[in-house]
Amino acid sequence: MHNKIYKEKLNINYKEKNNFIIIRNKNHQIYSINQTKYTLNNYDNKYYWYSDFKNFPFGHYIIKYLDNEKLI
Repeated sequence: MHNKIYKEKLNINYKEKNNFIIIRNKNHQIYSINQTKYTLNNYDNKYYWYSDFKNFPFGHYIIKYLDNEKLI
């Protein structure tokens, strides 16, 4: 995808899904999984936004302390 098309898609709230085939191994048994994922999405849902400029990935240890302490 070209950069111009990518920017246009992100500005119009466009979501794109693609299929992936994943090969896995469990207990020496090989199997495949057909999985669908969002490959293009303008909604950033993997971060906890503390302020306009400061964020942390979900699961970060400091998120539970944010209400009690002021970060530098």
